[in-house]
Amino acid sequence: MTSATSSADLPEGWRLDGEQLVHEAELHGWKVTVVTLLNAPWDGPASIRIDPPDDPQARVVTDGITAELMRSMPLAEIRRTARELRARLGRVTGEDAAGVVLDRVETEREYAFDGP
Repeated sequence: MTSATSSADLPEGWRLDGEQLVHEAELHGWKVTVVTLLNAPWDGPASIRIDPPDDPQARVVTDGITAELMRSMPLAEIRRTARELRARLGRVTGEDAAGVVLDRVETEREYAFDGP
């Protein structure tokens, strides 16, 4: 990570938190936080957290954390952006360690797919 790069230089919804690249978004009323470790030997998320809105009376579109909610998470786009940001920060894992990022994940096999 370079000292010239700050969270202000990152796309909306992304921030640096020490050695973590964090993406925060709202999805059907739920708060989604995806963390990528900058020092990890892989590209892609290290953790995903889904929380209800801060206001318990706020309307959410789903009835709890459902498979539909999970499938609607744009993980391929998040992985692609994280990979680009890691490269910009000088934290690339290398071609051999980087997995294939699918444009759209639809089947159970694709959810489990983590590389060539």
